[in-house]
Amino acid sequence: MERERDLMKMAELVATTGVSKQTIHFYLREGLLSPPVQTGRNIAYYDDRHIQEIRTIKDLQEKHYYPLSLIKMIMEGRRQGKDIGGDDHLETFDDMFAKSSEGSESRLTYRELSDASGLGPEVLDKLAEAGLIGIGAGDSLFTSYDLDLARALKKIVDLGLAGDDLLIYRDYLSLMRREVQLAHDRIITNPVRQPHPPLAEIGQALNQLKILLTKQAFREMLMEHKEHDEREEGGEGDA
Repeated sequence: MERERDLMKMAELVATTGVSKQTIHFYLREGLLSPPVQTGRNIAYYDDRHIQEIRTIKDLQEKHYYPLSLIKMIMEGRRQGKDIGGDDHLETFDDMFAKSSEGSESRLTYRELSDASGLGPEVLDKLAEAGLIGIGAGDSLFTSYDLDLARALKKIVDLGLAGDDLLIYRDYLSLMRREVQLAHDRIITNPVRQPHPPLAEIGQALNQLKILLTKQAFREMLMEHKEHDEREEGGEGDA
């Protein structure tokens, strides 16, 4: 009987959460909410768990700016008793899905992206074809994250790289995807290594390695130039 008093119909859930019936049904269809208690074909009851889940979803949307696909993963993980969605994970997700420097998630047209980034259409075409921008935006639009990326690439262009040179980052992105997948499979979800180290620690270790490898590449280049110059100087002296 106590359980029955805890149950509520859709109208009460709507009034308690301030979320529309249509939105709640959308959450249910997408698997973001736990299934309700069905007592008939068109009769369903909800409880405090659904109130908390809806509040969590809205918090992840409005305060953390997470996409629904990530929110679904977090909600499913919590229902399965996984640690996803804990403070450690949210801190990492916040860094990955934080608002861009524009402070909004508005969509940009091709012309708006070109004007705001300073990259010409021919360069943007190459970047889009390479899959470096426009991923997941849809309808030939771009996100504010694409704008941040385009501006970062524009700085590289201003330093001297040409449009075709930027295609090297297509290969770099492909390697990063492989690295992320390996980290996920070998470290984060490996049952032998549970619980996994903090995500921030994993990210810092991977980033530190890439920084050191970049330094190593520059060291090698500088040493090669030094040896080349010394050979050139030696050759002139012999002549």
